[in-house]
Amino acid sequence: LFTLAKDHINNLAQMKMSPYYKVFEEEATTWEDKLTVLYTLFYDVWIDVQRQWVYLEGIFSGSDDLKVILPTQTNKFTAHTHEFIGLMRKVSKNPRVLEVLTIPNLQRTLNQFKDAFDGIQ
Repeated sequence: LFTLAKDHINNLAQMKMSPYYKVFEEEATTWEDKLTVLYTLFYDVWIDVQRQWVYLEGIFSGSDDLKVILPTQTNKFTAHTHEFIGLMRKVSKNPRVLEVLTIPNLQRTLNQFKDAFDGIQ
């Protein structure tokens, strides 16, 4: 997905050199914007959030001792886990990547998860 998105972004950049670019400039700009958002969202934020969640899930779900030692972090992680799984369910209902981008406040939500998981870690 990342390679394909980056390739398409590069192809659009190369098309700008064409003398015929003006004909489809508006459409190309729209696609370039969508692909850039897609690439940065998935590559920069989404992967980090998933990686952090998997890491923390392994820690908090496997140890009853941590629930006693770190009750605040355990409760925060549990709350964010429910929200995160809810978001992933929404995503699974929209298997088309561009449709996923239409989920309201997706970027803000992922950034909030990233900040929360950073705080728990």
